[in-house]
Amino acid sequence: MSAPATSPPTTERWRSTSGAAGPPIVLVHGFLESAWVWHDVAPLLAARGRDVYAIDVRGYGYTTRHGPYTLASDADQVSAFLAAMRLDAAHGARPLLVGHSSGAAIVAEIARRRPDAAAGIVLMDGDGTPYGVGPGWVHRLLVDPYATAMIRLGTRDASIGAGVYARTCGATCERFDAPAWLTPFRVPGAEAALKAILGQPLIGLTYEQERQIHAPAAVVYGAQDPEMTASDAAATASRLRTRTVIPIPGAGHLGMLSHPAALAVALVTAAKGLR
Repeated sequence: MSAPATSPPTTERWRSTSGAAGPPIVLVHGFLESAWVWHDVAPLLAARGRDVYAIDVRGYGYTTRHGPYTLASDADQVSAFLAAMRLDAAHGARPLLVGHSSGAAIVAEIARRRPDAAAGIVLMDGDGTPYGVGPGWVHRLLVDPYATAMIRLGTRDASIGAGVYARTCGATCERFDAPAWLTPFRVPGAEAALKAILGQPLIGLTYEQERQIHAPAAVVYGAQDPEMTASDAAATASRLRTRTVIPIPGAGHLGMLSHPAALAVALVTAAKGLR
């Protein structure tokens, strides 16, 4: 599969279709994902009165592959996007930031730096730390001398991708879309970038750093997600001093694809609870 002649945009936007009903929502994807994963839930949020944005995080999707691939640089990237789109306190348009999986660490870090940067944050299927919630097994597995070969195989063989997707997403997910998932790994420099990302610890805050967050927060997770159990969600909520914890019944780690309608309701509910 070759890369498209012209790369798709690294951000997507859906305008409210029913009039503004709350702050805009910015969706930040997780490990090995891209802005595309929100394509089902974002229109549903727009139909509920929200302007919605999804961004490709540095090193993923169709971004230009230039490091460093660190939590600080990821938070800088998203913060710069918010400023460029006038989605910040300076322009009176603080958004709700939603981070999935490792993306939870990014929105948490933005809120830690500046409590007024967002109307609130939602950590989805990720606890914002590198300690136990997330694809840590991938980092332990993909080490030299086999890393390059395994990355190349895993990002080019649709059957491998489909198998991982099925285990992660569950039986209720839409069919594996090989071009959507694998084409971003044809972007120039993608292989080297992924190797660099896998060669370092998972991004995340310490527990103490997470306790420093004073922005309104919520935790949303798939009730069948083995990477974030109910106890993980409760512990995360405790560190963030929030009682807003919303499980998505039947969902695994990719609830935006398996249960988009339920997730849209959960995010709108969480946003209302953060006011």
